[in-house]
Amino acid sequence: MSDLPHLLREALVRADFTYDAVAGLLGRQAHDALARNETTPGLLATGDGSPLATLVRLFLLQTAVSRDAAERALPGLLDAMAAQGLVEQSVGEVAARLDVRPYATDHADETAHLWVVSDLTPGLDGLPQRVGGDHVLGISPASTSLAQLTLREEVGRSLDLGTGCGVQALHLARHSGRVVAT
Repeated sequence: MSDLPHLLREALVRADFTYDAVAGLLGRQAHDALARNETTPGLLATGDGSPLATLVRLFLLQTAVSRDAAERALPGLLDAMAAQGLVEQSVGEVAARLDVRPYATDHADETAHLWVVSDLTPGLDGLPQRVGGDHVLGISPASTSLAQLTLREEVGRSLDLGTGCGVQALHLARHSGRVVAT
């Protein structure tokens, strides 16, 4: 399915899987807990079965969800997502194989809603997990601090060296004619 990225984006928008909506659903306590890799408050806050709650459980809390709930949140996309390695399906359940995290950038008076994809977060709830040398870390407090400290004047070219999940490159693209990320 060559249009999977476009269809996935439409499903995420339809479910309001944005930074602000996720923060609102989780509430401050669960949102802060997730930043510390603790999922229990988030699980308690996402029990309503809505598409937004399902996507939070699936992609951020890394919890298997029912196939029916996943189909409501991502209608018609599960088989293609499984074929691309984004999710894994078993009898009646779907689990994420990648972290898909909503991210918002502010540029003047405009907020861009983006999603950053990385490998699953290691060590959720203190569980040991080995990661390989090619593991791509997700957005961290260090990456958001760096984004806040970066000067935002218009430039012709920018280099994001040691890109990781690409969050710095997303910011650079807003004020650079060309971005090289490696």
